[in-house]
Amino acid sequence: YYRDRFKKMNVECKIEVQDNFSVSHTHNLYLIIMLLLDNVVEYYEQNESMTKYVEIKIGEFSGIISWYVKNTIEQSIMERKDALHTTKKDYENHGLGLKIVKEIVEQESKKLEIYEKDHMFCVYGELSSENDRISFL
Repeated sequence: YYRDRFKKMNVECKIEVQDNFSVSHTHNLYLIIMLLLDNVVEYYEQNESMTKYVEIKIGEFSGIISWYVKNTIEQSIMERKDALHTTKKDYENHGLGLKIVKEIVEQESKKLEIYEKDHMFCVYGELSSENDRISFL
């Protein structure tokens, strides 16, 4: 789905997954990546004329899955007054992606960082590979 969307939107995408990464512990990771990519698609739909680039990296070491999703941004999102909040009219049912990502990571008492660097919006996180459960579905 995202490959086709990105292709139609002229988004360059780089994906790195550790060679020996086990896909048996990925329910929460899949949900997180999906939510973040939904945000990227929506952002690029609203900012069509910019250079579009997405980078995803996933790895596992000592029982910890680490991942990040980065995408180019036209201007700072974090400096806006309404940073990281939805601008949709139906705010009770939309704009919950980052909130759900935070809740999944907090549920596992792991790490989540949201920041900007070099015109990129970056979300880095860690999950335990021991927790193979489906959350928030």
